[in-house]
Amino acid sequence: GTYTVRHAFDGDCPSEFTTTVEVRAVPMIIMSTVDPMCEGSTPLDMDGLASPAGGTWTGEHISDDLFHPDLAGSYTLEYVYSDGACTAQDIMVVDVLAFPIANAGPDLFTCTDQLEMQAVMGTGTGQWTLPSGLTSNDIGLPNATITAPGTGTFTLIWTLTEGTCTAQDTAQVNFLDPGTALWVNAGEDQVLELSSNTVLYGTAATGADLFWSVASGPGTLFDADEPTAYLNDLIPGEHLVVLTGTMNACTSVSDTVLITVLDLFIPEGYSPNGDSVNDTFRITGLGNYPGSELKVFNRWGQQVFTSDRYDNGWSGRSDNGGELPDGTYFYVLNLGGERTYNGHVIIKR
Repeated sequence: GTYTVRHAFDGDCPSEFTTTVEVRAVPMIIMSTVDPMCEGSTPLDMDGLASPAGGTWTGEHISDDLFHPDLAGSYTLEYVYSDGACTAQDIMVVDVLAFPIANAGPDLFTCTDQLEMQAVMGTGTGQWTLPSGLTSNDIGLPNATITAPGTGTFTLIWTLTEGTCTAQDTAQVNFLDPGTALWVNAGEDQVLELSSNTVLYGTAATGADLFWSVASGPGTLFDADEPTAYLNDLIPGEHLVVLTGTMNACTSVSDTVLITVLDLFIPEGYSPNGDSVNDTFRITGLGNYPGSELKVFNRWGQQVFTSDRYDNGWSGRSDNGGELPDGTYFYVLNLGGERTYNGHVIIKR
């Protein structure tokens, strides 16, 4: 209220002084209730959430009277109001909830009419949304069993809710025909020249589990459960490799690939007549010995051709480019180290 205060001196020279004192009430701040917010949601307009209006909001993530819920947590925001003489303050606690992380699990394949989903539960409560045609008695479970009336591909939605925050993820389910859905292809047969390793390139129906195995011939497999596998420790001869595919209840299927490893083969003759057939002295397997030296001599022991990096290109001509006459020639082939071959070759055009 408003009060009058009188101060007086009595006596022979009396005097007095009077003044007015106003005592104002401290403003009463009334705060509104704010529900928990979701992380990353629309900024909260603080104007109007406290009365009397016209005060100032301060606190973390406050800017221009807007609260930005960028990060999950509990935030204490202060409101200060002044009527010019008296100041009051109060606080508001705003909870920002983290969005749940929805994980519907992998895409699934089956050759039956049922399959079990593989969602990750996380925190909160979850529920599956099924497309038309699919049914389930336990859509609230991450591993709900889904039933389909027939074959087809369907997309399911897994919704995870925590408080007022929700998140979604999808998983595709494929109900396949067991008679036609599963197939594998082990790739083309391979012919290798004196090689001890190769790469296997298999393909299969989507969702198939694969396994490579060696049916005959020595060999060591790496990444045998992948479409692309590596076969090592080969020796000259034939190697039969099997690619097997399985898919849930689908029938297992297999395919084979034949790997033929050729040993070093030196022909006893060739016909360099320009018909593009057997026109050069081609040694099978030489590609594994780069830098091999070849020397060729005629019947009188004269050297007629030499190459210190032979690449199967001798076409019946001498070192000076002249065409050698038909007949028998003798060679010395040095593959490096102590591995040397001697023999004869017949040129016949």
